[in-house]
Amino acid sequence: MAREDWETTSGLLDDFDFEVTGASFGQRDDYANGEVLLAILTGVSPDSDEDVELIYSCGKGWEARDGGRHAESPTGKRKFNVNSAYAALFRRVFELVGEEVYKNDPKQIEMWVGWKFHMKREEKDFGGTIGKHDRTLPVAILEVGGKKGKGGTSSASGRSNGKARNTASSSSSEGGDNPLVADLVAKAKIMPLAAFRAYAFSKPEVVSDGELLQSIISDADDSFWNTHHE
Repeated sequence: MAREDWETTSGLLDDFDFEVTGASFGQRDDYANGEVLLAILTGVSPDSDEDVELIYSCGKGWEARDGGRHAESPTGKRKFNVNSAYAALFRRVFELVGEEVYKNDPKQIEMWVGWKFHMKREEKDFGGTIGKHDRTLPVAILEVGGKKGKGGTSSASGRSNGKARNTASSSSSEGGDNPLVADLVAKAKIMPLAAFRAYAFSKPEVVSDGELLQSIISDADDSFWNTHHE
């Protein structure tokens, strides 16, 4: 019997590619009694036979306008609370693509249609009575608003059944004559995993290298970060 036979799962989708095909603001009765505005992204994933829905709380003080296409604050607020799940989403996207995301307004929810991400579940501890909660956030951008990212990769190559494939060729050496890999090795040695991934995904050369990208996304023992972190 293998060790993984004893492992458990939440049953929620994790470590998957996701293409946004629809987006709207709205409320749900089963979330904060329908009193909190939600950003609702719907789409498809090669890892699921069914449509995927991801929900992000916008925090208090926001309402949907224009049939759910626009978020507006009755009190005139212009910024979402930094601790809201929706803020975590677009702040992460900014970390991955930089100022290009400023061409869009997160209060216009349809800005997300056409984006493709590689998503993972992450745990955040809010402290106090709130405690720990999971959020599903991008760890890589596969397409920006329907446009292929730099390097022309519309999806991470080498993916089988949606799971990241390990690439010894990219992660086993100290970089050799490749300055990009040498730089990533140096950063992987000293950076925490989340910080290292954010740094790596900010480089177009990483996003355009399918094998290297897979090794950085992977959580396996022989992934890029696990191989080099000290």
